[in-house]
Amino acid sequence: MKRLSLIFLSLIFGFCFAFGQKGSAKIPNNVLYIVDGHPVKSKQINSIKPDDMVQVTVLKGEASLALYGKKGKNGTILITTRKAAIRIYHTNLSKASPSYAEKLSEIKNENDVLYVLNGKPLFENYEGELIKLKPEQIREIILIDSDMTKLRYEVVKKEGAVEIFTIL
Repeated sequence: MKRLSLIFLSLIFGFCFAFGQKGSAKIPNNVLYIVDGHPVKSKQINSIKPDDMVQVTVLKGEASLALYGKKGKNGTILITTRKAAIRIYHTNLSKASPSYAEKLSEIKNENDVLYVLNGKPLFENYEGELIKLKPEQIREIILIDSDMTKLRYEVVKKEGAVEIFTIL
């Protein structure tokens, strides 16, 4: 949580610096906030817990104008929450692997599954890594049971693992 909060704060400071507000943590007026693809009021941002934010992207200048027109003239802050990130990577992994799509209905709690990306177990804040994956980048997905997960990764409290191998 502290790491994500620091990242968010540094993005805000960078955003303010880019708009000429040196030494200020105040975001310019009329910044467009987009949460999970939907515009929201700035007051609604405070209701999002830092642990629920997976990705924060700051758009300014031409990039913001190109995507959001006049609404984005003062910059745009895009926030992807954990809930949306899970939906995104479930969709992408399902497209890449029919067996994953089939198994998805059996996953009751996302925290009971260990995701492994190119041999590296992802233990914390893995949603940001997984939403970057596009189906065409995925070479293979292997589903393994809890016994094999314990054996390979020495992880006891998981119902299984999803091993994802990408085209490097």
